[in-house]
Amino acid sequence: MQKLTRLVPLAIALTLVAAPAAIAPAFAQGTAKMQQEHAMRGTTSTGYMLNHAYQEAIHAHEAAALGMNDMATNHLENVRLTVAMIDPQQSGMNAGLQQQLAAIRESVSNVDLPDDRARATQNTQQVVSQFVAFYGRMPQGIGGGGGAAQAEVLMPTVFDLTTMATSEAAQVQTSVVSRDWAETQIHAKDVVSHLDKAIKAAESGTRRLDAAIVNELKSVRKDANNLMTQTRNKNQQASQTAGKLVGRLGTLTPKIARSIETTQGGGAGQQMPRR
Repeated sequence: MQKLTRLVPLAIALTLVAAPAAIAPAFAQGTAKMQQEHAMRGTTSTGYMLNHAYQEAIHAHEAAALGMNDMATNHLENVRLTVAMIDPQQSGMNAGLQQQLAAIRESVSNVDLPDDRARATQNTQQVVSQFVAFYGRMPQGIGGGGGAAQAEVLMPTVFDLTTMATSEAAQVQTSVVSRDWAETQIHAKDVVSHLDKAIKAAESGTRRLDAAIVNELKSVRKDANNLMTQTRNKNQQASQTAGKLVGRLGTLTPKIARSIETTQGGGAGQQMPRR
């Protein structure tokens, strides 16, 4: 029998602050973890964290179905770490959704991955099913008079949108390799869409970022537009253009994260307006 807590987890995809060295005192590790959680809560939205946790649960189920319990364990640990950083009340979840989220946390902490592949797959499927039920109830379970503040907690941040654009650019490369041009065009359009939303979010509201970052986003957006043209023309060069986008966004997203962290205030997913 393999319990989730028996393996050291892989770093979660959303981690923004490096973990302390293994030789650091325990109290230093605890402090760093608190700082990391605070930064993450401001840099990424509750909606994005929920989506990430849901996807990780699906990946855990897929890994278990392949008999890869170690990988499944790491994906489940990512689910556990991510949902632990979500503040249900700040997000405006009603009592029912809060209970469902608590049940997911408990299931993920206690899930068993036996050597029996069928049972391990069934156990991870139960976690996925909890997310399915959670999202089925979510449209009616969030709001409750929270107004714009709660809506903002759920809206993707600039960081969220640029990381989504990066993922879509990577999907362009894989689709070009498989010569699936219809799929390639869809991913290229999504890159442009995410970047357009990121620029809009970076230029307005309480999430306004430095002009230099906005200008970099707009420059990347031009490359994304070129990518969309190449995919429409079934140009093999699209793979190189998409790879360039992945690299540029990989350099830009840490800057966005740091900018949000220095301007945030007042709780999860909210930042103080610039003066």
